[in-house]
Amino acid sequence: MSINPHTYDNILGESVPHGVGSVWCAMLWDLYWAFSDTYGWDPDLYNGTGGNNMAIQLVIDGLKLQPCRPGFIEGRDAILQADMINHGGANQCLIWNVFARRGLGINADGGSSTSRADGKEGFDRPIACLDELRFSKTMTPEIIAGDNIQVTIDVKNYKDFELTNVFVEDIIPNGCSYIPGSANIPPVVGSTLVWSFNTLELDEEVTITYLLATDQANNSIRMYYDDMEGFADERWDITFDPSGEINNFWTQQDTISNSGISAYRVGNPPVESEHFLQNLDAYSISGANPVYRFYNYYNTETGVDGGFLEISTESNPAWISLADHIFRNKYPRKLQYSTFAIPNLEAYSGRNTLDNTFEPVYIDLTDFIGEEAKIRFRFGSDENTGGDGWYIDDVEVMDAILYNSEACLSSDQTPMTCAEAPERGTIVDSQVTTSIADAQSGSAFILSPNPAGNLIQIAMTSAVNETAEVRIYNLTGHLLSADSWGITSGKNQKTLDLSKLATGMYVVQIQTSAGLRAEKFVKE
Repeated sequence: MSINPHTYDNILGESVPHGVGSVWCAMLWDLYWAFSDTYGWDPDLYNGTGGNNMAIQLVIDGLKLQPCRPGFIEGRDAILQADMINHGGANQCLIWNVFARRGLGINADGGSSTSRADGKEGFDRPIACLDELRFSKTMTPEIIAGDNIQVTIDVKNYKDFELTNVFVEDIIPNGCSYIPGSANIPPVVGSTLVWSFNTLELDEEVTITYLLATDQANNSIRMYYDDMEGFADERWDITFDPSGEINNFWTQQDTISNSGISAYRVGNPPVESEHFLQNLDAYSISGANPVYRFYNYYNTETGVDGGFLEISTESNPAWISLADHIFRNKYPRKLQYSTFAIPNLEAYSGRNTLDNTFEPVYIDLTDFIGEEAKIRFRFGSDENTGGDGWYIDDVEVMDAILYNSEACLSSDQTPMTCAEAPERGTIVDSQVTTSIADAQSGSAFILSPNPAGNLIQIAMTSAVNETAEVRIYNLTGHLLSADSWGITSGKNQKTLDLSKLATGMYVVQIQTSAGLRAEKFVKE
């Protein structure tokens, strides 16, 4: 692998046909030497009985067994079938180990055998070929503060021997408490939860589940939020690469959305194009665990057309990729090189849901705390097959509450094995407290975040298109600022600049034809 590290996904960046074929040949070369190492090497290529002779015969017989127009998956399966015929399946695991090492494992997806762009590599091997202890933990991915978290711990003994004196210990995350009686296998309860098993037999699988209670008052804090409703073009900057197709823009549309009636969309035309959508006003990244969340749906030419995210900060204005910071719903695949001329570029490409529903993406922004940042959605297409496009909705920056902890397993035969829940465990959704209802008012507004820094957002609904008068007072009743906003029927969102206000408590007052509303907020 140090000489030739190619795996299945690398075919996206290789030329057709020989570059793609070179990845397949790397797998066969590994197979040749795996057999030679196991059964010896015989210099007699015609009548020899060594591992090299066996490997060559399996490949040739696989050519006879595979279907017309085979892909990588069909070629692999034909070699496995040839081993069943020639050797009674004696080398199934050897063959699986070779292919899985280069991304053609049992969980690999070949897509269409006529396309190099719609597959996806996988490195798993069949259970029968494993000689390992598998230990994993999962938690409910997202909750509202006060909801219970379900924890699941899986223990799978795929070793070639039984385990004795097995102990599983799980730490209760700070801010959570174990719900007595909720476990399917009762634990010993203390500062941690402990389960013990006298033995785990060969291939025995044990699943432990239990519930954690959470604090209803401990929710993620919404720092910024845009539901893509109203005059969204006042909050977003839309640009494109003038060298490509310019008749395809990011536009606010009402065909499908995650919430409300609107979402931003860029189409996927069968022409070369590159388009950008970025926040107009920079985000001030702060908090203990700042997280960027957005909801997206995409349906593009798989492995060819797609989009990804970049960030630019005040201290580093150059746009850099956010790929390494995505921790939930990461990019599903790489794009071919020619779309962006960026090697090994991962992106949202293909189709993520069949029913046009949106999926949330979570990005860790802790490396950018203290920065003024802009984040952009960058989409590109080539001149061939098109698709529907990429949809974005409900963009948010939050100071996230995350619950996670480490569980560990020990036995007489194995070293301690530990695991945390993937994707940062459980995320507590942001909640914004609404103002006290006014029976005379048909208009409501929400402030976030509160307490606030230099910016505070006002989300409000209106029954009609009109003008809202917005005023800020101190607690002694002195008017500090006044402004008029044009608002539309439905949802609206505006941002107030608080940078000139001293630390303290203030009142924002909004007057519309529906009535007068007021809310207190704290400037930190």
